[in-house]
Amino acid sequence: MTTTSTSYSTPNGLGIDITTLVSQMMSTYQGPINAVKSQISKLNSQISSLGTFQSSLDSLKSAMQAMTSTSFLQATTTSSSDTSVVAATSDGTTPAGQYQINVSQLAAPQTTTLSGLNVTDPTAAISGLNRVVTILSANGSTPAKQIDLSANTNGTSLNDLAAAINKAGLGVSALVSPVLNGAGQATSYNLVLMGQQTGSQAGAFTVDSDLSTALNTNAGASVSSSTQAATNALYTINGVQQQSQSNTVTNGMQGLTLTLNKLGTSAVNVQMDTSQITTTVQNFVNAYNKVVTTIGTMKSGTWGPDSMLTSVQSGLLSQITAPYNANGSPTILDSSPLAAIGITQGSTLTNNAGQLVFDSTKFVQAIQTNPSSVVNMLKNGPGANLVNYITGLETSGTNTNGNYDGLLVSRKNSLNRQIGDLTSQQSALQEGLDNRQTALTAQYSALNASIATMQASLNSVRSALGM
Repeated sequence: MTTTSTSYSTPNGLGIDITTLVSQMMSTYQGPINAVKSQISKLNSQISSLGTFQSSLDSLKSAMQAMTSTSFLQATTTSSSDTSVVAATSDGTTPAGQYQINVSQLAAPQTTTLSGLNVTDPTAAISGLNRVVTILSANGSTPAKQIDLSANTNGTSLNDLAAAINKAGLGVSALVSPVLNGAGQATSYNLVLMGQQTGSQAGAFTVDSDLSTALNTNAGASVSSSTQAATNALYTINGVQQQSQSNTVTNGMQGLTLTLNKLGTSAVNVQMDTSQITTTVQNFVNAYNKVVTTIGTMKSGTWGPDSMLTSVQSGLLSQITAPYNANGSPTILDSSPLAAIGITQGSTLTNNAGQLVFDSTKFVQAIQTNPSSVVNMLKNGPGANLVNYITGLETSGTNTNGNYDGLLVSRKNSLNRQIGDLTSQQSALQEGLDNRQTALTAQYSALNASIATMQASLNSVRSALGM
């Protein structure tokens, strides 16, 4: 009789490979939990794409708000026929037109020259300056300002005096000016004081007599002063006389800033910047089309033909195509307000289906013909409707008294609740699998122990039989 032994392919040569066996068995139980994981993954993907969708709606809302802002049609270009006479810029609120600017006088500060100082070396000390010197009053201020020069142990020179005035912050600048002979050589020096601002008020100052007294202490000095008064700028806009304390004029014409550079005449031309304005409209059209594209992407992905997407797309279209009547009587903007300014739907027979198309030529004609009607239509018609509609989609409510979550908020909350429920279900399934794995491991460990005992008994019998 031939005896056949049975062997087991295990790590120790005995019993069952429990780890491999249990792992193989557990893999057959993964179906339900894998299905839950797949659902959670799909819902997370939907939430992610919903965030992208909401971002595109926010961009659309911002683009339309740019078209309903008060500054929408205020973009202008401003030019000057002679910038060496007048340079001009506009903040966009200046009425379009051509303005003739004639500059007859520039704004200038007061300039006072103290001469006869008999100073041939501006670095040499003047004895009478080493004390508290009353200097001047600037811009109508009283009393006159003083400078304490007594700390200059080596004496105070004309250069030192000018430096001290400039440092004191008096609103006046001091300059040591050479008096040149026919050969261009400095024979003596004067002190020139000049207001730091222009205009008959801001640029004026009064020199105190104490300054002349101090400078007269220099040997041979006989100080005298000459003054060129501060002046306002004098100019006309289309023949209307204007004046300004400064050569930078901001109040001569609404929104217009003029920089007066020299005497003369220049034509300043302010035109509506149709290029910038049409770019704003094109940005809106692009943003709307991006929303349509995003909806198409979502429908072809994890969302499928979802009713929410169809509802939002339909809602957006209805907001911008709804009739509008601003004046109580029919106008060209009534039946198709955006179409009247060149914004229409793409053909359903092309790739533009559902998207908008912009005719900039028609739009420019509309804003040049009646800009106020276009602005009012956008603010009170489809522009306001679209902004309010998107805001409503994204608004969180209290879910009481008719104050409910917007459609996007409601859907996102629903998706998160589903993920929460599925996550709990996944945890419960995982707990069940863990318990089953523990039980199987224990079961086969016991079986392994039995096999090991049987193997030991068999080995003992074989040994006794000499096998």
